[in-house]
Parts: sequence; C-alpha cells; structure tokens
Amino acid sequence: MHSHKQSHLGVPRYIGSGSFDNDGVKYRFMIMDRFGQDVEKLFLASGSKFALHTVFGLGLRIIEALEYLHEQEYVHADIKGSNLLTGFGDKNSSRVYLVDYGLAYRYCPSGEHVPYKEDPKRKHDGTIEYTSRDAHKGLAPSRRGDLEVLSYCMLQWLCSKLPWEDNLNNKDYVMNEKLKFMTDIDKSLKACFGSSRVPEQLKNFFKYVNKLEYTERPDYDQVKKWFRDALKKTEHPDDGKSVHFDAFAPGKKAAVGTTVKAKSPGKSMKRPRQKDATITKDDEYTSPNKSRKSSSPLKKSPSNIKGAKTATKKVKRLSSQFNKPKAVGSSRRVLVSGKKSAVGTRSSPRSKVASTAALNTISASSRGRIRARRKNDVETVDFAQSP
Repeated sequence: MHSHKQSHLGVPRYIGSGSFDNDGVKYRFMIMDRFGQDVEKLFLASGSKFALHTVFGLGLRIIEALEYLHEQEYVHADIKGSNLLTGFGDKNSSRVYLVDYGLAYRYCPSGEHVPYKEDPKRKHDGTIEYTSRDAHKGLAPSRRGDLEVLSYCMLQWLCSKLPWEDNLNNKDYVMNEKLKFMTDIDKSLKACFGSSRVPEQLKNFFKYVNKLEYTERPDYDQVKKWFRDALKKTEHPDDGKSVHFDAFAPGKKAAVGTTVKAKSPGKSMKRPRQKDATITKDDEYTSPNKSRKSSSPLKKSPSNIKGAKTATKKVKRLSSQFNKPKAVGSSRRVLVSGKKSAVGTRSSPRSKVASTAALNTISASSRGRIRARRKNDVETVDFAQSP
C-alpha cells in the first residue's frame, strides 16, 4: 500500500483469528472491521443507474485493490456490487472495500502462471451476468478475467442493464452474447448507450481487456490513468480514497442501513438505529444473492442456544487481546467461522487467500447469530461448528 503511495486500499483488514472449545465442540473465529452498505443496494436505490463519477470512482478503487491482490498471486473472480461494501459510519461511507473471497484463486502458485486449459467441469463459474469469457469456457481464473468482470460491472452501473440480462438462465446464450459483444466493441457500446455519448475511457478499457493475453500482467497504471482522466471531467476528481455516491432523488426510499452523502454541505442520510436483537428459533440468514432460512441446529435446540450464550462470553474474552482503543461510533465484527463457504459462493483448497484479504468463509448451514449492544456499538458474533 505504501509502496504505491496509496492513502486507501479497498481490501478488508485482518485483525485476528483463533479457535476455542465449547462442550467438546471446536469453533473458529476471525476478527475484522465492520462495514456498511453494499454497492448493489445503493445501485438499486439510485434507480439502477450510477453517475459517471461514481462508476469511474468505483473502478479506480477496485483496480487498486485488484493490483494488490494480484501481486499476492491471487485473483478475486467474483467482482460485483454485492461484494463491494462501504465503510461503517458517516466518516467512512465514501470508502469502498472488495469482500467475499470464496472464489479467489491462486493463479501463480509456484512462480508460473497456470496454463491455458479449458475444463468442462469449471464452465460458467462465477456470477453469470458478470463472469468472464474465460470462466464460461472453463479456464482457471486469471488477472485479465478480473478486469473483464470489472468492465461488465461498470457497463451495467452506467447503462442500468447488460445486453444478455434478458436470458440469464441460459448460460451458453450469455457466453455467446459476450463473445459477440467483444468482437465489435464500438458497435456494442453504442447500442448500450443509445443516444448518450459513450465515455472514451470506458471504450479504451474494454478494448484493452479484449487484447490482454491469458497470462499477461495488466498495465494497472494505464487503466488507473484512464479512470482518473474521466474523473477530472466531473465535479469529483480523484482524491485517492473516496467514491462519491449521489444523494437519492426525491421520493426514492434509501436502502436499509444506507449512508449516502448529500450534495448539501453537512447533510447526510443517517444510518437507522439498530434494534436490540434476540436469539430466536426462526432467525434467518440472508446471503448477498439469495434469501433462505438456515437449518442450523444451533437455532432449533434450547440447549444449543444456551451453549451459544456461553460461547459468546468466551469469544469476547478471546477477542479482547485484539481490541485497541477505538473512536466513538466505530465497531468491529467478530466472526466464528466453519469450513464451508458462504451461501452463493464456491471455494476450493487452492483458493486460500493470505490473511490480509480476510477471507469470508462462514458456514451458512451451521450458523447461529447473536447480537449484543455494547454502548454505541453493535457487535455481531456468528457461530459455525468446525468438523
């Protein structure tokens, strides 16, 4: 981060981790900073369209995060709005972080890039509307794939939808539409923007991604220059750390938990006060992609609920060694995680990102949730049983 002279790096900060036993059952936990709203909800609340400065600001912050991640020999492979979180609280609401490393892959395990090899079993990995053409063909994730996924996200944020969103259930159709789109980028982008002008920097980015070789290292500086040039033409030039989200239009309801800076100085849409939560048998876990009820045994058995309360006290004691004095209003999140990935993700033994990326590998099938109010902070402890 300091070698690139960056004032912000959009990768979650790893604070600490460990394990403990409770009644003969072993639990694992990870401590990381708490975050705010996800960009997908901000996008929907903004009428499914972001301003030019928001899109290129997001692109710039994501490229910086990807450059760092790629230098650690990993790729993300699942960039999308629901995997981008703002910082917690009004002070950090303009900071954006790339999260959810369930599909992360080590592309250069022994100093050499993995070879170009199509595997039918891997076809269409990732989130179908954004995944790269390489992933559609069954290739292992690569750096150029990450940039291609980002290009599709930016196009959707500017144009509200992607050309292939009309038939996402047909994966081969989506793949063929992407192949067709990239054969004539000028014509394809013009069709997406209609009568509006196509941003030159976005067109350059698409053409550059299309020319990248599978094992080639991207020119991150050139991409960042394009995005900064685009921001210079707006009222929000790059400050090296922020993404400016416009205030919601009158009559639109902000997404729950959203903090969005308004145009008027000193005014902002406040994060609603969170109510004290209790442990219930009908508690639900909502993934970024789907809503489903958890079948966790911790929520069905009164004895397990009692055990979870006991475990909470142990986690607080164990996590105290990582706690440092914090400013009022700040918060940390303590995660007790199991072996499986979060709902909607897929992981493999090779997708173990370094701890600085703070992997989000919480088991959704064996989870119990406790929320305890502590002064002005809300601490969330997610329990997952280890094998």
